[in-house]
Amino acid sequence: AHVMELPRSHTPFKSKPTHIAPLDWPRLADLFEKASRTHAKEAEDALRFLGAKLKKDLSDLDLGWGNRFEKQLRSFLPVVVAAGGHPGEALDHLLATKVLRKLRGKFDLSVQLLEKVRVSLDKSWSNFDSQSPGSESVQLLDTEIRRLGGTAKE
Repeated sequence: AHVMELPRSHTPFKSKPTHIAPLDWPRLADLFEKASRTHAKEAEDALRFLGAKLKKDLSDLDLGWGNRFEKQLRSFLPVVVAAGGHPGEALDHLLATKVLRKLRGKFDLSVQLLEKVRVSLDKSWSNFDSQSPGSESVQLLDTEIRRLGGTAKE
């Protein structure tokens, strides 16, 4: 399962122009498989980044991930990259929709801890992907900080 949130307004994106015929399921599955092979390193780099930079901060918030999340990342991130996106875009989306979304509406959170996680994410993100700011995750953290009475960065 993958939670999809449809915002009221969206940010347009440009994809790489392709000149391929309409896709049937076997061809689409082949393209997904090719993307997984071609961009496997980027997915592994994303998992290493999460483990090295965010695992401790997220565990302080009682958040984590398991094998299912890692499998989804290994499938999703390569397809985003093959379609012209950046690894950071894919990781940010999965982090916001699969891990950080569990913070929404919780009242047993410390504003200071949320701010610490936000600063840590902000500082370390550019080391992973300087072309993608991790904005979905940061926005989610900012929303929760404000909801709990803190002041989030604008």
